[in-house]
Amino acid sequence: MSRYNVRVRTFQKSYIRIGPALLGVLQLERSESFTEEGDPLDTLSYVIESRSKASDYVEVEIEFIARSRSHETLPDKMVRGEYGVAKRFQARPLFPRPARLLRLGVVRLERIMDSMREHGGYASLRGEDIEWYTPPGNVYVLEGEAEVQEDVAYLVLETEHGSRWLRTLTSLVLKPPSLQHDRQA
Repeated sequence: MSRYNVRVRTFQKSYIRIGPALLGVLQLERSESFTEEGDPLDTLSYVIESRSKASDYVEVEIEFIARSRSHETLPDKMVRGEYGVAKRFQARPLFPRPARLLRLGVVRLERIMDSMREHGGYASLRGEDIEWYTPPGNVYVLEGEAEVQEDVAYLVLETEHGSRWLRTLTSLVLKPPSLQHDRQA
């Protein structure tokens, strides 16, 4: 008979303002761990089905302690996440599982335009070109749902699983300064 540890995290969807951005995030609602015996796939299905009725996102992690012959081909650790009552945000996934947001960076359009003027039409950003904000409490990101002020060109989501850059201006067309100058003359 297989024996394994089960870790379950449930999340609720919410929106929080961090600096000039309104972000769709997941807030950790509950985290629990227990040891189980039997078929891990049955446990996985049962836990997801029962928890997703009251939560917006459920993540289950199963790690084997000992396995029976019938489970020898399964990996040592399995992780599965499932949307619950809220289903999905309306954005693309950024991470394969919820990642705790450590800080949020903001790159303003003005910084990019200044850099393009300095570098002959190419933008080059330095660390000081990013405004950093700390999120309130423990929040997690999974998808890139955000509303920002007009002058924000990029968001930088720095998480426990790495960083992702989100372009916030869908019609960002930048022309080299020389072309802009020629039209004004």
